Amino acid sequence: MIGQISFPKVAETSDYIQLDICGLTANEAVERYTRYQTDKPIFLHGDWEKKGQSENNLAERILPYVDIIQSLSQHTTVLGFTLHPMHKRKISLDAFITLVQTFQSHTDVPVLIENRSQSKIHVSTPEEVIAMSHQHPMTLDIPQLFIQSGFDMDILVAILDKLNWTNIHEVHLANIKRDPPRTYVGRQLDDGLLDIDRLVPYVKRVDAITLEMLGGQNVFNKNHADLYQKLTAND
Repeated sequence: MIGQISFPKVAETSDYIQLDICGLTANEAVERYTRYQTDKPIFLHGDWEKKGQSENNLAERILPYVDIIQSLSQHTTVLGFTLHPMHKRKISLDAFITLVQTFQSHTDVPVLIENRSQSKIHVSTPEEVIAMSHQHPMTLDIPQLFIQSGFDMDILVAILDKLNWTNIHEVHLANIKRDPPRTYVGRQLDDGLLDIDRLVPYVKRVDAITLEMLGGQNVFNKNHADLYQKLTAND
């Protein structure tokens, strides 16, 4: 499956929607989904540092998250919940994992830990990402891991070889460009620093690939077609 991020409208080629629920209540999350006027399944994308929200509020958000999942499940299939790790100064890794397990105990929807690219946040360094892939189900954000690889494809591929792919349930994929000190998302999969062809053998192992491409439906539809062709080229 190839899914889209929370564009204003649903792209006809998307298999699912990555629904951004950062800071939302259950009613607000349902309202955001029903505006699409579709029954496409969803991956939920939880809180992070945006508009006054923070991934550090996990303890207070567990029950609201469960309410969101239950409410949305009345309208569509919730495929998974992508959770952003907390800051290291706020909590130990063991305590964070305990919170995640508490969350998971309240729902049958897979709770997935996403890697980040900031050393102040858990599951950011390559070593931390590798270790987490052997410990807990994950959403793998390839651009974030590429940043932590020093924008070096050889290093990135070496890290991918060490991951436990049975624990990778969703992949976030986009190309990235640099205009130092700025790093930003490319509009096309083959336009940027990432060699997508080298990534295909890895990402095709995962059932859900979310294209985090900016630009709306037309950009998504083109990149969906390009990625699908790459994924099926040798089938």
